[in-house]
Amino acid sequence: MEAMAVDILWLFDEQLPAQFERHADRVREIGGTYEVRITGRDGGEWFLDMYADPPVIRPGIAEEQEAECTLTIASADFQKLHTNPVMNGMTLYTQGKIKAYGDPALYSRFTQLFTLPRVY
Repeated sequence: MEAMAVDILWLFDEQLPAQFERHADRVREIGGTYEVRITGRDGGEWFLDMYADPPVIRPGIAEEQEAECTLTIASADFQKLHTNPVMNGMTLYTQGKIKAYGDPALYSRFTQLFTLPRVY
């Protein structure tokens, strides 16, 4: 049985900000500043500062702050990542379907966001 696709815009504009608020300590433990660029249908760009108190996620790319890690992924591949971040995360990375620039160690920490308890 195939998992239902996540609404990427809803995830980044509503779900993750709610998780950042509810699980702020855990998000700060994951840490990092990220630019996430999802290409294709339902894609977008977001800036995440998981060191901030409280952690911040906002649409667009931060002009005033450079991200430690920039991730670029097609929306279809993001669906696979979101469905099973542990198993698909490394596979997509080694296949070159996720481009991680900057600190690549932060990429593996980024996928931990999808294991946080859901708010909705």
